[in-house]
Amino acid sequence: NSTNYDVLEAFIRIGHEAGIEVHAWVHNFFVGYYYKDGRAYYNKSFDSYKDKYLIDINGRDYFYYTANDNYFIFLNPYDRECRDLILNIYEQLVDNYDLDGLHLDYVRMPELNYGKDDFGYNQDIIDCFAKETGINNDPRTFVKNSEESRMWIDFRCNIITSFVGEVYDMILDKNKDICNN
Repeated sequence: NSTNYDVLEAFIRIGHEAGIEVHAWVHNFFVGYYYKDGRAYYNKSFDSYKDKYLIDINGRDYFYYTANDNYFIFLNPYDRECRDLILNIYEQLVDNYDLDGLHLDYVRMPELNYGKDDFGYNQDIIDCFAKETGINNDPRTFVKNSEESRMWIDFRCNIITSFVGEVYDMILDKNKDICNN
């Protein structure tokens, strides 16, 4: 039955038969985008996560990408539910396929888009930053290149780094050797 054909399994099998390693290439926390005309392109199962989209410094929950004139949507990488969702997807890939690697593409906060946008201003991120650093000022008011702004940048970088660590640990816990390729 053609509806049950597993393209990824076939791709991996044929690649391995030819002596080629196959790595799954995944976008971290990127769930889709809106076209400039308002049409959406994303899996509708993410509708329940709309309140968990990553917020920029201006309060927007999308990233306007000038190179293709679309609005990109990312999940909040600090939110435990979002992290678990993405980890579960990766776990399914690792469990169900004979992969040689898992390529974590876009493993960062969205880029600055010519310096206009800056992401990670969800209230849970701001609250945890304040709790961990004792700095209760709004990060939107930090002077560029100040000690506070550097700490804010490092804090958000550590969110991403810790997620990569969770992916790595999940793979190791499954005794998969794809981390060493």
